[in-house]
Amino acid sequence: EVAALVAQYIAGGASDGGGSSPSDAPEGLGRGAVVQVRAEAGQPPHEWQGRRGVVVSPALKEQGGSATVLMIPTMQRVDIRPENLVGLAPPRTREEAAARLTELGPDAIDGLARLCDGEGSGRGQEGRTSPQVLGVAQSFLNAATEQWAVQQWRQLVADEHRVDLLEEGGLVVSQWAEPFAADVKAVRAFLSELAEAAAAQVGADAPVRERVAAVSAVLFDDYGFSGNLENYYDPRNSFLHSVLARKRGIPISLSIVWTVVARRVDIPCFLCTDMPAHILIRVRLGETFREDLYVDAFGRKVMDIAGLNAFTQGMGIGPCLEDWVEQRPATAVYARLLRNLRNIYQERALGSRDGEPGVCQINALEYLAATCSQTLVIADEGPAASREAQAVTHMRLQVREVCRRLREKHGH
Repeated sequence: EVAALVAQYIAGGASDGGGSSPSDAPEGLGRGAVVQVRAEAGQPPHEWQGRRGVVVSPALKEQGGSATVLMIPTMQRVDIRPENLVGLAPPRTREEAAARLTELGPDAIDGLARLCDGEGSGRGQEGRTSPQVLGVAQSFLNAATEQWAVQQWRQLVADEHRVDLLEEGGLVVSQWAEPFAADVKAVRAFLSELAEAAAAQVGADAPVRERVAAVSAVLFDDYGFSGNLENYYDPRNSFLHSVLARKRGIPISLSIVWTVVARRVDIPCFLCTDMPAHILIRVRLGETFREDLYVDAFGRKVMDIAGLNAFTQGMGIGPCLEDWVEQRPATAVYARLLRNLRNIYQERALGSRDGEPGVCQINALEYLAATCSQTLVIADEGPAASREAQAVTHMRLQVREVCRRLREKHGH
């Protein structure tokens, strides 16, 4: 159904005007109709015998000739005489096809992803994905994964236990961004493996400092996790599954990995989401922030208060303020992760110059809008959060409008 809907959406935007069919098109074979290829009686089988497609340009009764059919699932355009076609389903307008794809939402993700990936579909005569098919399928895929992510965030925020498990939020972002690359079971298994490796280095009753040293040794020395200095703004640095697979990330994603592993070996710790510029992890040892330890997962080091002050002064922001290292809700971690991605996709949208005209820019803008939607779902209460939510809402409206204009311009 998904491939047929995409074909009907494309048919509805055919260059000879809108989604309506000429009145003299053969009955049941108008633009947007789902058809099947058959041979005429007494004739040998047609080369597309039994295959389905959607009429993009109907044949006209008075003029004769062939209808142009977008075959399913290959999305090849094929000219076929109307006597070799039989109608299976009535036409849908572009608006009706779009409404049905939106209604399917996350249920359409598999089919849309296959069209985008070219797994036997979406490919033209030369074996490359048609820019038009790719553009349409990718836009609907982006909308479907955004809808899925919003649903997942709502469920996660409502679950008081799960919301504090930072891997859960990380997995939502991973599955939204790369739904077929993010293997949830593999991620959970690898995090358990890392925690078991750290636990094996110290006794069950080992002091917190020793457990901190063990986690750092396992992640940084044994498994080689480090900051991605070469390609800092690669969005994959924010996707948990990708960070675990590549052992590379940015401060917040590496801090999430360190904290998730550390908590599994009973280290009391949390991310300092109010730290300017460079997020750190705080490990509780005493009653005040001056007695605690601080982990820079990006820089692969553990610091006491003196080291922390040297770190912040090195960034040019003076000695560390206590407010910067106070514990905030887990949603603050997710909000900062999404804020990083918003900045990345905004820059990509502004700088898109590669690929088919408009495709890269539209894709970056749609990802930007999706990060806005996810941010709004997890927004905390309070004046500062309210101001950010207003700014994000305004950004999303602007981005949607730019996307609409670009899709019209490039026929998507």
